Amino acid sequence: MGFVIEIRGLSKVYPTPERPQGLKVLDDIAFGVEEGEFLTVVGPSGCGKTTLLEIMAGLRKPTSGGIYLDGRMITDPDPAIGIVFQEESTFPWLTVEENIGFGLRMKGVGKDERERQVQEVIDLVELPGFEKRYPFELSGGMRQRVSLARTIIMHPRVILMDEPFGALDEQTRLTLGLEILRIAERTQSTIALITHSINEAVLLSDRIVVLTRRPGRVKSVIPSKLAKPRSVDTLSDALFAKLVGQIWKDLREEGYRERDED
Repeated sequence: MGFVIEIRGLSKVYPTPERPQGLKVLDDIAFGVEEGEFLTVVGPSGCGKTTLLEIMAGLRKPTSGGIYLDGRMITDPDPAIGIVFQEESTFPWLTVEENIGFGLRMKGVGKDERERQVQEVIDLVELPGFEKRYPFELSGGMRQRVSLARTIIMHPRVILMDEPFGALDEQTRLTLGLEILRIAERTQSTIALITHSINEAVLLSDRIVVLTRRPGRVKSVIPSKLAKPRSVDTLSDALFAKLVGQIWKDLREEGYRERDED
């Protein structure tokens, strides 16, 4: 299985008045995301996780290195890369079905075909019966389902997610995470998720990339052999606890390193 999206020697430096050399946020990042894989990136606060995702999405330019999609360098936003942000991005003046079908309408897809695809995706994200509702009539978790559906319906090669459950309560976060994992497996989607939740990373992922403190570097890449399909019961699996402990150990080392260098 080859990489769908690959990060090669990526670094990012932001110019600042206080530092003539600039502030280095990412340093020589290199890893790939395989076809159909659910990969998660975790790391200390401020290590550049969101910057990394924005560069992967073509929203920011790297200082050096590059992002490659199917071997082709990405320099700008690309329709083959879908994004789900932490802040739900529904249009408040459109209904659920209008929100989900917005991208298809912009592409000129006919009404009948658009409605067919929209209903198919609404069923996939388990929102039947809410087609005519507006975002203010939905819970936060339901609005994120709409955001996800709007991304899925465009059939991107890769879906990038930046803390999509961050504003949700723990129970909703867990439920929606498992729903997204179910949808990813059913659609064979390739997903890269940025999260600060170690439990979430282990529960959902095929592999977890752990970054160092700033400037972010790849500290470790941890494969997960947890059985699928996964459920709430996975949280009590001995391997789940072992993987969580391994990631915590890596992150604690970064905390100690920061205090030592200070």
